[in-house]
This record gives sequence, C-alpha cells and structure tokens, in this order.
Amino acid sequence: FIEAFIASKESLLDIGCATGELVKLAQGHNLRAAGFDLDEKMITIALNKNLHVWQMDMVHLNTVSEKFDAITCVGNTLAHLESLEALDAFFKDTKALLTDSGQLLIQVVNYHKILKQDINQLPTLYNHNKRISLERRYEGNDSKLHFKNILTISKIQYHSSVELYPFSPQQIREAASKYKFKIINEYGSYQGDGFNPTDSFQYILVLEK
Repeated sequence: FIEAFIASKESLLDIGCATGELVKLAQGHNLRAAGFDLDEKMITIALNKNLHVWQMDMVHLNTVSEKFDAITCVGNTLAHLESLEALDAFFKDTKALLTDSGQLLIQVVNYHKILKQDINQLPTLYNHNKRISLERRYEGNDSKLHFKNILTISKIQYHSSVELYPFSPQQIREAASKYKFKIINEYGSYQGDGFNPTDSFQYILVLEK
C-alpha cells in the first residue's frame, strides 16, 4: 500500500516515524525521506539505521522548513493530538509543507465505529512464530480515550497506556476541507477495501493539496 502511495514521488516526511521503517522504505525507493517522532527511544533506534530523523512533537510542524511531495501520518498517530484546534493546525501546517499537488496519507482507528458500538477492545495481534501478542483496550468517553496495551512476549507481559482524542472520519474530513485539501480516496484497510463507517476498524485517507 505504501509503495503504491510513494510511486512517482521524490520526497517524503513521515509524522510519527517510530523506529523509521517507513522512512527506510521510502529511502530504499530513492526518495529524499525524513521523519520525526516524540519518543526518544524510537528515534535512537531510527538514527542507528542512518536515517534522517529527529525528535519532535507534531504540534511543532510549523518549524519544518523543507517541502515534500508526500507526507504520511499513520499508526493512529493523529489521535495523539489533544483537540479539534490542534487537528485544524495539523492540516494548516501539512498543507504548507506539501509541494504543489503533493499528497497526504492519514491512517487512524475508525473511532466512529468504536464509540457508536461501544467497542472497548480491538482484535488482538499475534506473531505466533515469535510468541508475541498485543492486546489493545479502550476506556473513556467521547472527549478522550485511554488506550491500554498489553504486549506479551514469551509469556512475559508489558503494560502501557496513552490518552487519545477519538477524531471521527467526519471531523478529519471537515478539518481537511477547511484548507482546501482534495480527497483522492478513502479506505477501510491497507488491502484497499472501501471505507465503511460502521464496519471498518481503520480509516485511511489520501488527500491532495
């Protein structure tokens, strides 16, 4: 999915790059690729891969001086913003960073489904070969959700939690529309399934400046 998105692109910025795998993928396809993340440990791992990455909060997007053909914000990164005002600023800043006809790819959990159907747990992810599982649970209300992870590796459990803002697909579309982004496509999965507000667990949006 990502390879198709970056085809014919020359440069990419990954917002919330984690350990840099998407930046590495883009670099391997001869793009000028960069990324940033708030997590210091993840950035350290990415730097050890000789990638152009740095530690930064995405609310400081307006400090980036380069322009890019493509910007990605996947892995439910957008939900780490704290308000609708911050979402508005995100689209204002990403538009300024894109070249003419540049594209923005966003992937978040479909919180419309989560809240309307009162879902408190996403499907558990498994890697049976490495004896790894990841449980993902939610607690909260319409304003904020507490996202709790239980990572199990060879029967040893690691717990973490983070507060997320459950932006709905409609709120995301409205914020993007305010800055005249054009919707290229909407998907419900990386397999290219069409987005269904009541069925899809993911919301993937491709926008063009």
